[in-house]
Amino acid sequence: MSAPLKVAVIGLGAMAQSVHIPTIRRRWDLFELSALVDISQRRCNDVRALTGVPEEHAYESVADLMRAVSAREVEVDAAVIATDGLRADDVLALLKRAIPVLVEPPLAYSEQELKKIAGFEKMLGRPLVMTAYAQLYDAGLDKLSDAVASSDARLIEYETIMPSTGPLFKPHCVTASAYDVDVDLRNARREAFEAELSSAAGSASTQRDRDLYVKGLLTGFTQQVLTLETAYGKLEKIDYLRQWPEGVMPGSLELLGRLENGAQVRLTWHYLPFFPEYRETIRVISSRKLAELSLYAPSLGDMSAKLTVREKDGASAVTQTGYEDTRGCADAMWDAFHRMAVNLERPLAGAVAAERELALARDLLERYASSEGRELEPAPVVETEEAVTEETTVEDGAVKGEPDEAAPENDLETSAENVESAAPADPAEEELDAAVRQEMLADDTEVADAEADGDEPAPKQD
Repeated sequence: MSAPLKVAVIGLGAMAQSVHIPTIRRRWDLFELSALVDISQRRCNDVRALTGVPEEHAYESVADLMRAVSAREVEVDAAVIATDGLRADDVLALLKRAIPVLVEPPLAYSEQELKKIAGFEKMLGRPLVMTAYAQLYDAGLDKLSDAVASSDARLIEYETIMPSTGPLFKPHCVTASAYDVDVDLRNARREAFEAELSSAAGSASTQRDRDLYVKGLLTGFTQQVLTLETAYGKLEKIDYLRQWPEGVMPGSLELLGRLENGAQVRLTWHYLPFFPEYRETIRVISSRKLAELSLYAPSLGDMSAKLTVREKDGASAVTQTGYEDTRGCADAMWDAFHRMAVNLERPLAGAVAAERELALARDLLERYASSEGRELEPAPVVETEEAVTEETTVEDGAVKGEPDEAAPENDLETSAENVESAAPADPAEEELDAAVRQEMLADDTEVADAEADGDEPAPKQD
């Protein structure tokens, strides 16, 4: 049996405290918690007191952690990133040392961020990045697709009800927020995130667009689509999208579409802060069966997926069968992460899947903006025929000797060009023009000679 992987946990917020650290400690046969990283000294001390990580293995940044790794002050075989805000630089810092990393979704907010990560992983030639979509690894999905094959599915309905953090994290007694972080640092992080988000959502996007992109699309619909595709194949077409209530973000979202096998899908995702519990349900209808799978958030580690299948047996009898998984999806996800880190097994969601996530989220956001008659990027400026005519008139005026306001008044080179562009009427005028140019050249030579001798050049006479 190989030694447990030494894991650094980066970002000690709710997901780290309720999902990742408990799973690492529970799976002591595969993992060992070796380092903690958080910008909040207070939060780091609280978690360190609970986990027993020594003070010298607690750091304020990934850069500090990497310096300690280089100096052999701490061992890190793998890492999980559960920070808020931008993550690309932290992920890249770990990849440069070939450290496998599990990242809370989304892996990136913009195409530019994602290209850096995907490009570096591709250059290394092995899978090193996995996105923490725990539901993808739930055994209940396999049981669901076994119960109703994709070719038999008539309609697939997927509904998620997301409450506030209370029902999800309260059982874990999550430590206080990072109130001790320097205000300037907090503001700088927020400004960098908002700038990246504005670029990702579109330069003409509104704040409501950006809220929908982050809180509803990247963290809601994309997870549903990836989970659905794991069991039943690719979402081939989107027919309809709506968001409600108006002006409330992210509110509720509904998507109608079709899988590549022809099955119709209906996805609904609701953010209801005061709803009593988290709900995630997939219902599959075929000509003979109704299958319903209840999934649970990874923070509810003691609750496992439940599948119920009802079908007609014979003339009138209806039979019902059930299945309940023996472990939570967080354990299954960390098992898959261990296989990637040790056996180089490609994860179900990594940098490649993240590219599809971003493309899907941006497409849905564009559909939403279009339904309101808006564009996410400003329309290109097109010159009108009137503007072109006006510009031509100005140029014609310059050719005919009319004053050009944009031209410098005392530019000798420009004056010479204007003289050349106005064709003289007879040879006598040509000789006069040549004499004028010769005089100009002589003046320039005089000035250059004076400057070379250190003298002040004589003022020109009008």
